[in-house]
Amino acid sequence: MFLVGPKKVKIGDVIVYSAGIKHDPIIHRVVDIKIKDNKRFFTTKGDRNCGIADFETDINEDKVIGKAVFRVPWLGWVKIIFVEVVNFFVQLVR
Repeated sequence: MFLVGPKKVKIGDVIVYSAGIKHDPIIHRVVDIKIKDNKRFFTTKGDRNCGIADFETDINEDKVIGKAVFRVPWLGWVKIIFVEVVNFFVQLVR
């Protein structure tokens, strides 16, 4: 994913955000935007998910890392394989 700043996010955009539930960022589509105290809060949903989980609601715009504007298919596998290889070697050393 190639990201741009999250300032012009609208419903239907795909955002990357920190949900605080694990160290990996979440990549989901915005399905609702609410404004409270001059701050925007997003509700997101994964494209393949049936429903909306608790961590996908009331996402403060401060938690948004960026808005996806371009995707290179399969490129994410490079990161996944790299992390798996590193974890494998860390386990060997322990």
